[in-house]
Amino acid sequence: MSLMNCPACDNQVSPQAKSCPKCGHPLKPTPSTPPPVEKKEGLGFWGVVGAVVVAIIILSFI
Repeated sequence: MSLMNCPACDNQVSPQAKSCPKCGHPLKPTPSTPPPVEKKEGLGFWGVVGAVVVAIIILSFI
């Protein structure tokens, strides 16, 4: 396994290290939280399935 150099102090650091043990400079960016997923407006798949089932039940009694 090869070592990499710290961009701040040029110390040799393991590639798996999260920060430099000598100066504490972060080596890997902290993962940012993904933006929230927008919920779709409308019935959606299960709304359509439910509407079809209700329609079949109503039509079976006619």
